[in-house]
Amino acid sequence: MKKIHIKEARLFDPVQQLHGEIGDLYLAEGKISRPFDDPQQVIDAGGRAVLAGGIDPYCMLAAPGQSFAHLISDFPSLEEIGQMYARLGYVHLHHPFTTLLSAGLVHRTSENVPMIDKSTGVVLALRDMGRYIKSGKIDEFSLLARALLDLSGALRLFLSSPHLRHKQRHYIQKNISAKKVLGFLAQVDDPALFPFTLWAVPDLFKSEILSAERFHIAGLGMALDSGQAVEQAGRFLEAGGSADLGLGNGREQLMITPPRDSIPQSLPQLSIDTGLFSPLHVYRETMSFDKGLTHAGWSFLEQADGSWPLSLSASGPGGGQYGGMAEIAAWLADPEARPPGLRQLFTNRDFSLYDLARHTRLEPARCLGLPDMGHLQIGAEAHIAIYDIVPGMDTKQMQAALSDCWCLIKDGIPVREEGEFTGNIPPARVRRREVDVDPSAIVNTDLLQNSTLRSEHLRVNDSR
Repeated sequence: MKKIHIKEARLFDPVQQLHGEIGDLYLAEGKISRPFDDPQQVIDAGGRAVLAGGIDPYCMLAAPGQSFAHLISDFPSLEEIGQMYARLGYVHLHHPFTTLLSAGLVHRTSENVPMIDKSTGVVLALRDMGRYIKSGKIDEFSLLARALLDLSGALRLFLSSPHLRHKQRHYIQKNISAKKVLGFLAQVDDPALFPFTLWAVPDLFKSEILSAERFHIAGLGMALDSGQAVEQAGRFLEAGGSADLGLGNGREQLMITPPRDSIPQSLPQLSIDTGLFSPLHVYRETMSFDKGLTHAGWSFLEQADGSWPLSLSASGPGGGQYGGMAEIAAWLADPEARPPGLRQLFTNRDFSLYDLARHTRLEPARCLGLPDMGHLQIGAEAHIAIYDIVPGMDTKQMQAALSDCWCLIKDGIPVREEGEFTGNIPPARVRRREVDVDPSAIVNTDLLQNSTLRSEHLRVNDSR
């Protein structure tokens, strides 16, 4: 790692209230440093826009069963995915969920994506954990949840459905209501488990979410299926909850969603049993701006309070094939550039590079529990994205700049300089939650009833 001085940078950082002021950055030992007089490399930003490295809070990188999705959609290679994110100026992606059985595969896939860090959430399966919730056994639940995080190498706990509904009559006594589940989780007093991530299934807001600050909603747009849901989502964020909101770019993309009645049967689709409450639907659809999911997401952002802890991503796996955020960011920054269908939804909201820094850097870092990322303060990790953006650029130039960052520094290592890859290979870690637990506590529970599901078989490698 070199000691690097970045001079004449136009800085955007919500933590320090920097709205494009010209200043310098100093990097040393992989961190943003106090000024020094002996740099080994000087990068003249020349007034270009400088933000912290981007964070994608919702990337379906390796969803259970996603390999089957390759049958109906073209996917880039893992190396191409890493390069695409690096070009966008991103340094971390979060895969929202894995299951205990698929955690090893997801980690191996993630480890092979170069240049950027990864993390994942692990599913809290109500079929396995439900009896602890029904009986109110908070301590036992917390112990198992900690062991689940440790075994799966996950960063977050993920609830794929807020309720459990067995169709078979002889299992009905095991059903659990969303009110019971959400109320129980609100009582869990174990900071090591917060925030619980809720998947935005269409009926999520039919039950009140108490202690909102303990929850994060992944893919919020999927739950905005009514005016009442939109109002409740706003109240949830006002009460301290957080969410990530996928935005559609109006094109065809691969979708991986929980079951939804609104999927047209004419669309080619797969239904994959992944060990969740019910199978996932995988399909390709043109998400025009008048479609429900796309319309709801943009409309919600139009109305959103600027202070809400709301992260932004491109909807669909990997942001519409891993490149959608550059186009979306350009539309946000320039109202004149927005397609006609979008102008009707998103008309009165100004969205600057400062806002982009907040909602694609700071808020994702906060919701994932990464306090040393997403900002440019001294002591933060040296993740720096420099875009060839200067005042007065037109939209096409801005979109091109956001798609192909001028310079990217990750962990203090220059990955891109003057729009080209340097050949330097930065760390590409799979980040996990550190919890204090003995994983053997999980062995004789409902999570590991089958003799082949032993902790020594399931535990992922510690690649820290």
